[in-house]
Amino acid sequence: MPASVPKSVVYDIIPPSFTNRVMILKDYGETKLVLFKLEYPPVPASVDAMYLKYSCNSLTKLLLVRTNYLNAVWGYFNDWADNDMKCEFRYEWDTSKTNVQAISVTTNSVIFDGYFTLSTQ
Repeated sequence: MPASVPKSVVYDIIPPSFTNRVMILKDYGETKLVLFKLEYPPVPASVDAMYLKYSCNSLTKLLLVRTNYLNAVWGYFNDWADNDMKCEFRYEWDTSKTNVQAISVTTNSVIFDGYFTLSTQ
């Protein structure tokens, strides 16, 4: 590994079939708000995400919302295909933080650990 790469870089692959790590929070038809539970909490602004759609053999950058809570990140996604893709994340692990313990979903929000609320309106 090159000396310029931090030692705490994580490569995390999450197929949509991993229902304990992927959740569609809001379905707007073609566009979906998707939550991903990473293996570890990332350093803010260090997450680089891509998705591979097998049927098109295409690799596309996944644009995430800048805000995250511990190891939960989310973004708006077009062309979601449960059985035809995988998502890949590269990020620097923030070893000073812990993982999300509990996620509750209501009609218009997501509540993390009974504390942090994300509006899905």
